[in-house]
Amino acid sequence: MKICVYSIAKNEEQHVHRWYESAKDADVLLIGDTGSSDNTIQLSKELGITTIELDIPEFRFDVAKNELLKHVDADVYINLDLDETLLGDWRSVVEKNYPFDILNVRYRRPNGESKSVSKIHNRNVRWYGSIHEFLSGGSTKRSDLVLYKHTPDLTKDRSNYLDLLRYSVYNEFYDENRAFNLYQYALMLRDRKEFGEAYTIYKQQRMNVLKIHHQTLR
Repeated sequence: MKICVYSIAKNEEQHVHRWYESAKDADVLLIGDTGSSDNTIQLSKELGITTIELDIPEFRFDVAKNELLKHVDADVYINLDLDETLLGDWRSVVEKNYPFDILNVRYRRPNGESKSVSKIHNRNVRWYGSIHEFLSGGSTKRSDLVLYKHTPDLTKDRSNYLDLLRYSVYNEFYDENRAFNLYQYALMLRDRKEFGEAYTIYKQQRMNVLKIHHQTLR
């Protein structure tokens, strides 16, 4: 089985080595750089990571990831952000659960709690959504094992998130991420003291949550 661990990156030099150490048991390590001005590209290449410089004029996370996936052929793909690490004997877990379209595992937060995450997949599925993107195109197998750990980079530039969230809220209507994007957009508007629109978006978010809840009960 050929496994590829991949990530998109921009100015992530402080995370490259830790990312590499956690993922180096993969057959292919792949980073798509979207415009770093630090040493991310140089460090990645020095570690032997296949590094692709991506040109995404109107940046979207789904487009960047799908474009990067064109550069490798594997049986299993593991998406791993640069500030995330894989835990334990992750490869054995993936191999024991194969075959699958999408593998849902547990993800450890900084406070020790865990949540489910679907970032492991085969070659037949694709990413959708400009921000807080999700995998679609197949069925999902679930595992309760914790394979991911997140060490968030609080200094990371997220200045483009507002525009991406605004675009998602007004132009994308995916059930998979709409409630979360509405909530995140409302928070950002609140922080900018744009309280009128923040309140309107928050009401939409609550209605969306209720809609999904009623659909689940059917």
